[in-house]
Amino acid sequence: MQRVCSLQAETCCPREDVGRHNAVDKVLGAAMQKHDFPLRTEILLVSGRAGFELVQKAIMAGVSVMA
Repeated sequence: MQRVCSLQAETCCPREDVGRHNAVDKVLGAAMQKHDFPLRTEILLVSGRAGFELVQKAIMAGVSVMA
């Protein structure tokens, strides 16, 4: 499960999928639909490995923290 949390530790957008990349795409897509970019005040929590592509997506979305 991937989710975006605010700096106040509120879960904003939990998303789940078979693959990590798809779940992150769902999280970022939901933020894009709400016009919440860049995500400077959000934390992206990912389950499993944080590979290069996931880190790159987080950076492009303006996420300040990824764990």
